[in-house]
Amino acid sequence: QMCIRDSNNIKLPGNFFNNKKLWGTAAITTLLLSWGSVIAGSWIYSATGENIIYFFVSDSNKLLALITSVTLFLYFKNLNLDITN
Repeated sequence: QMCIRDSNNIKLPGNFFNNKKLWGTAAITTLLLSWGSVIAGSWIYSATGENIIYFFVSDSNKLLALITSVTLFLYFKNLNLDITN
């Protein structure tokens, strides 16, 4: 039996998408994970000679790149910047 949920039943806290601290922390975490994956790939290449780093950087639609871009977008979306002329 299929269970179909109404999208109106999904409730998120009111400030979930407007929380600068949450999205700033998530952005920094995903950036560190991205950099760490490149460093790990470089270390694996130097240790084994297998070039797996190409797998991580060849396509921009990888999950880590997508998560990083979404968290950075949600962080910068909530920044209050003064507009100067």
